[in-house]
Amino acid sequence: MTDQTLVAVLAALFGASTTALGTALQQRATQLVPPGRRMWLALARRPSWLAGVALVGVGFAGYLTALAHGTLALTQPIMISGLAFGSLFSAWLARRRPDPLLVAGTVTSWAGLALLLGAARPTAAPGPHGTAAGGWWLALALGAALMTALLVAALGRGLHRALGYAVASGLLFGGNAALAKLVADQLAHGWAEPARHWPVYAMLLVAPAGFLLSQRAMQLSRLLAPVNAVISSVDPVTAVAIGLVVLGERIADSPAALGAQCLAGALLLTGIIMITRRGARLHEAHRAARTGRERAALGWG
Repeated sequence: MTDQTLVAVLAALFGASTTALGTALQQRATQLVPPGRRMWLALARRPSWLAGVALVGVGFAGYLTALAHGTLALTQPIMISGLAFGSLFSAWLARRRPDPLLVAGTVTSWAGLALLLGAARPTAAPGPHGTAAGGWWLALALGAALMTALLVAALGRGLHRALGYAVASGLLFGGNAALAKLVADQLAHGWAEPARHWPVYAMLLVAPAGFLLSQRAMQLSRLLAPVNAVISSVDPVTAVAIGLVVLGERIADSPAALGAQCLAGALLLTGIIMITRRGARLHEAHRAARTGRERAALGWG
């Protein structure tokens, strides 16, 4: 592992853990305020939510550092580690023990991540970026996925609605990561260089949109795990796809390497499914318990 790769990995892990803590603080705060147009004013008065926003900003600085020293295909999958950090921080803030099945899911995801990075061995583009045709097809596919997710969020109910917002947020965050990679590369030529190009201005639209959708997803889901699982998986998949198709990054493509990557993907998917299903069941259990307490308070039980 080169010094550049080591810096990228450490910075990405720092970004993942810091962002996970910030997200857990935000999610806890969003569920303590009523929904509606005054939600943001109420959140702005909560120190825990403001601290969460600040930590997410620090985490993004860590990701920007990672992107400046590594590829999207290397740094973005490390976001999966945010699942483990998020579950632990969420349990800590709620003063409860981490659920064993959620921990098993995060460990499985970690195993898949480690195998994926070891098998893929991502490298930067040796020459020109990917083809324009490939970029347009990918843009159409991502746009269709975004519209579908927003439609589910608008028409769905309960946890499905929250997960629709989470998918849309993950897609925007993945696109924002690709923009951040371009900005990080431009910073190597001077602090003023990004201002001369469009990616930094596109980030000013894409990043806040993804942030707002993630806040809505967290408010609609009582538990952080399902929403965090979706965002933390859709984001790196989107970013890596952009890195390979548009930015021309490379991964190992021998039969053995591709087989190991498929196995790693299966482990990652298994871990994500474990987290999401367990999170959904805990979500229903929490809702049933809350309904029971309300009925008891009213003398109906």
